[in-house]
Amino acid sequence: MTARTWFEQSGEFDLALERWDALPAAQKTFTSFRVMIQKEFAKHNKRDKQTAKGTGRGLANSITAAEEAEFQAMAMAEFVNAVTAQTNAQMEKMMEMFKEAMSAKPSGVSPNTTFTHPKCPHCSRRHPKPDDCWELDKNASKRPKNWKP
Repeated sequence: MTARTWFEQSGEFDLALERWDALPAAQKTFTSFRVMIQKEFAKHNKRDKQTAKGTGRGLANSITAAEEAEFQAMAMAEFVNAVTAQTNAQMEKMMEMFKEAMSAKPSGVSPNTTFTHPKCPHCSRRHPKPDDCWELDKNASKRPKNWKP
């Protein structure tokens, strides 16, 4: 069932649908149909409210400020509960991932351990290979120009 068929069967939007049928085919898009129906619905809704107020039945359809505040508070509570549940689920997932990552580390390694190069026996500095130390005469060609022993 198409949207147009549904509105046609309701019988409440006959004038609007006649205007729709009169439009050129290029203007008959779903977006323009939706906008047209929304405007018509707003007109019907406004007219129905005015009719109810005019006959003295308008109060039956209205809510008090206290009821509205209670409704808003309940909606806010539902929202907060949903967000809290989602946050808790995300936190549990993150903790599970953290535990997996920690269990994958080799035992005996603390998370704050930084791995440095061993101390060189020739110069007492730390660098990757003691055999490449600039203190050694065989590496004199590798020394930078500003090097001082």
